[in-house]
Amino acid sequence: MAESLDKAIAEDETLHGDVLVDAESLTDHHLIHLDVEAVIESLTPLQRDICQLLEQEYPVMIVAEILRKPRTKVRDEIKRIKEIFLQKGLKNYLN
Repeated sequence: MAESLDKAIAEDETLHGDVLVDAESLTDHHLIHLDVEAVIESLTPLQRDICQLLEQEYPVMIVAEILRKPRTKVRDEIKRIKEIFLQKGLKNYLN
């Protein structure tokens, strides 16, 4: 949770950028980020490419064209990626 910079810093808090952040929530965010990275690294090369292109907000049709794969293949891989994220408890990172 962000707070004013005028507030005194307690021992269990740290500055992150221009905002005072609770150290525990910063650690939780960092751990989730590491979890997401680990899941992405565990994906197939095609699935990682799809994630990268979707992150850049390309529509599925364009992703399929860029990767030279049928749209149905890309959609199937997106379903598999979603299942993996759900299994790892990372539902909040799915759009």
